[in-house]
Amino acid sequence: MLVETASLLVVRLGGSYVALPADGVRGVLTQEEAGNEPAVTVAGTVYQPVDLAQRLSVAVNLSGLEMRTVLYSTGRSHGAICVEKLVGLTDVERKDCLPLPPQFQCTTASTACKFLSAFRIYCATSFSPNPHARMPPLS
Repeated sequence: MLVETASLLVVRLGGSYVALPADGVRGVLTQEEAGNEPAVTVAGTVYQPVDLAQRLSVAVNLSGLEMRTVLYSTGRSHGAICVEKLVGLTDVERKDCLPLPPQFQCTTASTACKFLSAFRIYCATSFSPNPHARMPPLS
């Protein structure tokens, strides 16, 4: 029997773990590489800021050394998502992937809302950080 899996980049926002479909990740930047401007431009592509922590109502500390900016693209929309920490890549059975609840649907036409509604973010409810897990680290 063939098991369908999804490759996900697991990140930490506050005390929550969130997984982004890995096929949309275009890069990961340190705070120094991302710079101080709200939008990030890499190789001619402008990645608009997406405040995922605010959308999820999660308090985060983005001043730590492990803070990263994940460059994410849906093909038509490009977003820069600041996260407290990258946990790593993992493959998860699709049956275990849960999309965010409907209350996170956008009601405005902002760039961030268009971006968030254009791709699926998964709550990593079945993900448990295991110090013995073999996930490739990202820097």
